[in-house]
Amino acid sequence: MAKGFLEAIFARKKIRDIKVLSAGTNSLDGAEPTREAVEVMKRYGIDISGHRAVQLGRDLIEKACLILVMDSRHRDRVLELDPGSRDRVFMLKEFAGEKGNPELSDPAGQTLAVYENCAAEINSCLKRALPKILKSLGECREI
Repeated sequence: MAKGFLEAIFARKKIRDIKVLSAGTNSLDGAEPTREAVEVMKRYGIDISGHRAVQLGRDLIEKACLILVMDSRHRDRVLELDPGSRDRVFMLKEFAGEKGNPELSDPAGQTLAVYENCAAEINSCLKRALPKILKSLGECREI
């Protein structure tokens, strides 16, 4: 969902030179998004039905200028695969300046309402973090 939101934000702002990638720490390559994720994102006018899961690997981490993760387990996995990425990996809520619990819960296997709440939280964080995202990228154009 985060990739869909960020791509939509970039499209609205006519930012075309940033490539947004999404990879899972516990996903099967090629898996489709859940029905709930597709349905929730449609409500925002974003079609993620064509998205296919990609398993996170060191190669993707090395190419990325900025890595935004949803929770500490994701951050730990990134650092396990590439300890040198420490200065490029951030939890989204912290990066957006949110205080308190930095974790964004994975809605997989939960109700549509949980997906709706998660999507709203991701969208809000990305909007707040956008200036910092753009600043962090500098000349690099892949997140």
